[in-house]
Amino acid sequence: LTVIQSFAFENCKSLENVTIPKSIKTLEVGTFSKCDRLKKIILPNGLTKIDNYVFSYCKLLEEINIPDTVTYIGNSCFSNCKNIKEMTIPENVKHIGESAFGYSGVDKIYFAETNGWLLCQDAVTPGTEVDPAILADPQKAAEYLKKNCDEKYLERK
Repeated sequence: LTVIQSFAFENCKSLENVTIPKSIKTLEVGTFSKCDRLKKIILPNGLTKIDNYVFSYCKLLEEINIPDTVTYIGNSCFSNCKNIKEMTIPENVKHIGESAFGYSGVDKIYFAETNGWLLCQDAVTPGTEVDPAILADPQKAAEYLKKNCDEKYLERK
């Protein structure tokens, strides 16, 4: 098993703590969306993609570490996760989707790599470079992503 299918655990009211097996490489759309009691999730090294809405509306989620192997964080992935206060974006991440942290409680985002990020409108129009100094400051990075990535996404060259 390398994929957890779209919406597999959506609205699951009994999940509180989850450890994803090491064989999983992809969490598809909305896998854990609206899991009201989910507080902690352990993601395996080897996971590469966290698709759109995977943890959206997990309002009690407070403990999650993104493994270094992740390259893709989808749209609204952590939107409305009110209890997550800090997040680290590993060096291998190349894409952070629209509203990935929208309406979340995240107030600090630590970027392992602050250079080469572009704010993009679509796949056709060239993106504008994001000042590495903004992403180097965890509070400014969180503010920037919440303010500027509502209908735009970040891509790293």
